[in-house]
Amino acid sequence: MTSDQVKMTSPSRTLSPTLLGATLLACACGAAGTVLALPRAVAPRELPGLVLAPAQIDAVIAADARLARSASSDEAARALEELVEAQALAEVGSGETPDEARMRLTRLANGAAAVERAHGVDALLALRARAVLDFERVLRTRVRGVERDRVLGSFPRAVERYDVTKRGRLRAPRFVLRTLFKARWNSVCQLAATWRLAPVELRAFHGWLALGADSAALTDRSAALDAYAAAGGVRVDEARAALAWRGGDGERAEELYGEVLTQTGSLRFRNHLRAARLAAGRPLE
Repeated sequence: MTSDQVKMTSPSRTLSPTLLGATLLACACGAAGTVLALPRAVAPRELPGLVLAPAQIDAVIAADARLARSASSDEAARALEELVEAQALAEVGSGETPDEARMRLTRLANGAAAVERAHGVDALLALRARAVLDFERVLRTRVRGVERDRVLGSFPRAVERYDVTKRGRLRAPRFVLRTLFKARWNSVCQLAATWRLAPVELRAFHGWLALGADSAALTDRSAALDAYAAAGGVRVDEARAALAWRGGDGERAEELYGEVLTQTGSLRFRNHLRAARLAAGRPLE
């Protein structure tokens, strides 16, 4: 080859920026996958979230709106609503004697029974629905003073205690707050807290205590989890394992995470199982 001839060079082997980025990303993903696949003891930090079906929530809200429109305003209904308001005001008042409190609770029970005798169970449900709509109006308009107190009473303190709110800011799904107010109305009228709640409301009521109320006693949360499961709640076995871990019961957590691992094959539960096994004082295999 003479100097006048053009020298042939081999094609460039330099990676373009785009190809280089893709290659590095692939390597990083592969490395991450390898790390995640390695057996490790990882302490569970969170419980599964509360799952509520939006369509079922919408159906409850629509049903309450229909019921509220049918609520009676006769003497028995007005008397019960006035007693419910009196109870709320007493909760935030300056105090009363135990006898006064007992007398009002007796009148509340009698008032609810009177409405049911006069018009049936649906009349009570209608008054409850009207109270829930009033509750939502108070939240929406942010009224203060007596108008707020006659509806809410000590309810804000109660939901703060169970981590539904934190310094007044809502942490739970709004439907949970709504359901708890409905349960409060039941209790004020001397009915069971879960009286005539729809299945999705039962899941909201029990599920929040089990899964979201970190300040509640573990025994209460475990009992609520059983009720959540009975109401159709999901990921219950995982939640039971996490509660056992939080309660310091490594052996029970190991057993439960073993069951969840068998059901799902999840590497996350394998790692939680290893942490529970170590906590129970058992050697890793």
